[in-house]
Amino acid sequence: MSVDALKDNAFSAISRRGLLKASLAASAFATVGASSSAFAASDAPKKGGHLKLGLSGGASTDTLDPAGYISAHQMVLARSWGDTLVETHPQTGKPLPSLAESWDSKENSTVWTFKIRKGVQFHDGSTLTAEDVVMTLRRHSDKASKSGALGYLTSLKDVSSSGDDVVITLTEGNVDLPLILSIHNLVIQPKGGTVNANAGIGTGPYKIASNDPGVRILLEKNKNDWNSNRGWSIASKSSPCRTCRQERRRSLPVRFISSMR
Repeated sequence: MSVDALKDNAFSAISRRGLLKASLAASAFATVGASSSAFAASDAPKKGGHLKLGLSGGASTDTLDPAGYISAHQMVLARSWGDTLVETHPQTGKPLPSLAESWDSKENSTVWTFKIRKGVQFHDGSTLTAEDVVMTLRRHSDKASKSGALGYLTSLKDVSSSGDDVVITLTEGNVDLPLILSIHNLVIQPKGGTVNANAGIGTGPYKIASNDPGVRILLEKNKNDWNSNRGWSIASKSSPCRTCRQERRRSLPVRFISSMR
């Protein structure tokens, strides 16, 4: 193997690890961070109230299509309105069930079966199906796709549904497939996002109430959330410019600011 190829492989490995770690951090913040202010005020968590965040990385050109999510702000946003098949433990990094209740593999980790959770509703009232998952993975693994997850899905040979199960076949074994399916780009959307990927409709703890790209995104609690152990508040997430962040810090009770630069 040439020196250039070795460098490319090393860079790709580092990039993959970095993205997985960043996605893990965003997942932990979106699911746990929403209750952190309550813990600070009392020994016991309390539901309700508003959580205001000042997050860097937003731009007026941002869309709600998770395929293009690359900034920390977008990673947190993805975990707020959407869910992936698998979550990661905020401390150990191990894969945990999410929209997939369980999974198993065979044939040297080339064939995987994920059992899809029943009774989950999207924000538009439609019911999550295995086919929604199939269409999501097909969209992000399409060679013509511009998805940030495309590079992680190059070994995906086939994905199909069988009842409430999703069967994924790989060209080569990969024991880390559940972790790959936790990447923030792979938020499950109705019909895989093929109808309107920019709608911001998912199964997450919050629904998008209003969106002013680069300025503010207002989220409201999803009252039909399948997971009762999250979504403790109504969150207003802002990603303004440096001056706006400084002004908001002085005038508004912003609970978290990612950067003052």
